[in-house]
Amino acid sequence: MGVDQFESTLMFREINEEPVAILNTFRKVRNSIGEVAQILKNSKMVFVVGSGTSYHAGIVLQIGLLRKGIPAVAVRAPEFSHYIPENTEGICAVLISQSGESREVLQSLELCKMKGMKTVAITNCGESSLAMNSAYSLVTDAGKEESLAATKSHIAQLVVIYLIVNNLSTDKNESNETDNIQTLAGMVREIIKKKEIFKQISTNLTGRLVFLGNGLLHATAMEGAMKFEETANLITEAFPMGEYFHGPIQVLQYNDTVIILKGDEVLEFERVRSRVREYTKNTLTIGFDQNCDIIIPKPAIDIFYPILYAVPLQMLANFRTIQVGLSPDKPTRLSKIVK
Repeated sequence: MGVDQFESTLMFREINEEPVAILNTFRKVRNSIGEVAQILKNSKMVFVVGSGTSYHAGIVLQIGLLRKGIPAVAVRAPEFSHYIPENTEGICAVLISQSGESREVLQSLELCKMKGMKTVAITNCGESSLAMNSAYSLVTDAGKEESLAATKSHIAQLVVIYLIVNNLSTDKNESNETDNIQTLAGMVREIIKKKEIFKQISTNLTGRLVFLGNGLLHATAMEGAMKFEETANLITEAFPMGEYFHGPIQVLQYNDTVIILKGDEVLEFERVRSRVREYTKNTLTIGFDQNCDIIIPKPAIDIFYPILYAVPLQMLANFRTIQVGLSPDKPTRLSKIVK
């Protein structure tokens, strides 16, 4: 297969646009973040609602809010109605949707308004139904995303989430915020330059794919699993590392591939990798250490982990999809906007 075939997809092009999406989104929303952060800080509880990739971003926001002492629950949009308490006073909902037109997210928005909840939208489309009908909206600037697989729009969502969490800090430093974003964009560029490594490694992704990651990286593991499902038609699973041994490892086959997102839990990582290697020939590790198969730059703050780990997974999904003879841009059963 020629290089052109690997790199001619819309998905590949849009991954390459991620550094610009990071910087443009930061410039666009930075002056609107403070008001939203204050609303969340004053809330009794925050629901974070989304579907698919947007739900995975929502898990990152949930963790960020909980760390700041704000009760938060990430909920898949189709399930949202089952989570609403009788008394909704003081509750805010952050609704995330790339298009701002997702059917279940808009239904959740209407339910929030009916119940008197404050609403905040995070979307890439400023004229969308979600943005226009929410009380507050944070509109990312990823540019138009044409591939069905969400890549740069997801990264832009995570930039907004970083800014929200950072604005909840008592020691927020605006100059550090700017430096952090610029450094982040540079790190993403570094990862994208490793494309030839990703092409080579992607050929080894056989059987079912199992993604393991803890904390913030569990959200990224879920996102990686879904990327390979929707683009390459592969069967995938995602778990926190330790949870994998509570049943799911029983079905691991010798030809399957386990992808381990190595964060800061060194001992847990070594235990997990050693155990899965007893049952499969294929393990792929992504992390900051020199002994990882894919080495990525380490940021100063861990809320950037979901961004930096997502980029190699997106690249691998793009290349593996081409290798199995499919298009990552147009899966046959999916549409960009679910209505």
